Amino acid sequence: MFLFVQNTSRIEFRKGIEMLKAVGLEIDPHGDLTTEADKILGELVLKEYGTNFFILTGFPKAARSFYTLACCNDEEYTYSFGAFLRGQEIVTGGQRIDVTTHLIDSVEKHKIEKKTLQSFLDSFKYGVPPHGGFGAGLKRIVMLYLGLQNIRLTSLFPQDPSTLEP
Repeated sequence: MFLFVQNTSRIEFRKGIEMLKAVGLEIDPHGDLTTEADKILGELVLKEYGTNFFILTGFPKAARSFYTLACCNDEEYTYSFGAFLRGQEIVTGGQRIDVTTHLIDSVEKHKIEKKTLQSFLDSFKYGVPPHGGFGAGLKRIVMLYLGLQNIRLTSLFPQDPSTLEP
């Protein structure tokens, strides 16, 4: 059965870390969560909030892409989120850097060759409004919502590295 509450639970990343540490998991507060930690956090959220769906906010900078905007009150964390269903991340998103000089600084800090991103960086020349983005795993959403055990059951013609054609 899929449990969903009227008001979606929003949990700060740091609170998620506290919940995981309370059950004995050693988690780096400035790193990303492992698949195991995601699943355990999903179980903890189900027990505490009564839902299979929640949003984790404020991920560490080290766990997000170079273009994700850092929090103004703590540069180690970002304006980002992950939506979780049954302990697995189904959507990742966040606010993007919209100041060209900050974006270039981030590219350099991540040791990314600027010329590989030149057309992207050029698009910022005349200004970019505040913006965000997200990515969703539609097959994963279907699998988790329906309680299926294998993502291949969500597609008429499933593909993976060893099966590229139907």
